[in-house]
Amino acid sequence: MAAVSYSLISTRNLKNYKEVIIPGIYDELEAERSVMADNYICLGARDKDGVTGALIAHIEPDTTDIQIISIYVLPGKRRKGIGSSLVKKLFDIVGNTYVFDEGEYGTDVFVKTMYCLPADIRSSYEAFLKANDFTRFYIFKKAKGRAAALCGADAQLHIYNLTDGE
Repeated sequence: MAAVSYSLISTRNLKNYKEVIIPGIYDELEAERSVMADNYICLGARDKDGVTGALIAHIEPDTTDIQIISIYVLPGKRRKGIGSSLVKKLFDIVGNTYVFDEGEYGTDVFVKTMYCLPADIRSSYEAFLKANDFTRFYIFKKAKGRAAALCGADAQLHIYNLTDGE
């Protein structure tokens, strides 16, 4: 297996990742370039062949929640741990970069994702989420007795704010 490197996607290299970001999300990032670093965590994956995947997460301004709004790995590169590594890198960044002062010893951060996928893809995606510590799954229905309109999942991270000497 080829070595994969992971790095932050910035305004400088955003175009390199266009093929692995949902088009509407890519357009949103392009439009918000001036505040991209403040409002988003953008991670890219590359191997010897070039770009292999990306994860885009939005930082919710009024909460400590992080919303994964795009995650994609090229079809030929799937099932090799790249998507899981992107999620782990996101969790590491959230835990190591952000300082939360919600409680005396720490705070809970929810990393969320919403999705509307065909049943066969949905079950694979949900298995991926479960393997990456997402524990709560929910479905928003269109109307009584109708097919699901939107699904969601979240992973709860408890971040401890330790002071020196603890």
